[in-house]
Amino acid sequence: MELLDPIPGAPERRPVRVTACTEWTGELRAAERDVTIHALVAVQLDARVWLTCEAVRRNVLLQLRIPEHELSVVRLKPATFLLRFLSPHLRNEALAARVLSMGRVGLRLMPWTKQVNATSSSLCYRGRVCLEGVPSHGHQIETVRQLFRGPVFVDGVDDERERDEEIGCFCLWLWTSDPDAIAKTGVLQIAEPVEVTEEYFIRLGNKKWPDPRDGPAKLLDYDVLIHVDRVLDYSR
Repeated sequence: MELLDPIPGAPERRPVRVTACTEWTGELRAAERDVTIHALVAVQLDARVWLTCEAVRRNVLLQLRIPEHELSVVRLKPATFLLRFLSPHLRNEALAARVLSMGRVGLRLMPWTKQVNATSSSLCYRGRVCLEGVPSHGHQIETVRQLFRGPVFVDGVDDERERDEEIGCFCLWLWTSDPDAIAKTGVLQIAEPVEVTEEYFIRLGNKKWPDPRDGPAKLLDYDVLIHVDRVLDYSR
């Protein structure tokens, strides 16, 4: 019997769990403020009853007497929903109600905070890392971020060079839960840009610009040495 080739991306071929870590940015701050002033968390008082997002949305619209386009609802986890209002004024009016009823089920309304659905953890080590072999145009945090695995985020670029050996290196400060998990070497793969000819634009006309790539993405591989210069331990 002929065996079928494994399907790329099939569930049994993929890792069970991954941890992604990111620094606090201005974009996150702006997004947090936007959700804070527009959204509420609705928690079922009886979690045994299954409610759909659409049922919650329709019921809230009816009880608060607001236009249909003013509210969207998504499920955060079982029995917990995020209500996002188009206007902060409507959000505040809904919060004043505190509890809405859905037949025999009550919905308690609470302000949204970034702690919703989150638990707390810490990264206890701050390290200075020097990357040797990164091309000059790749000296950007976003470009090299994936050289570091596990719970880690880049804190910033260090422009000071303390030794001659560091000249030409890309030096960073990062936070990590395990300095021993930082690799000694890596391969930085940078995608080659797609070349678009004048003939392509002529054929395209006024149509929407599709991706002209008609084959595999081509990459340039750069061998990188990863030096851990210093580690500050805040675990004690």
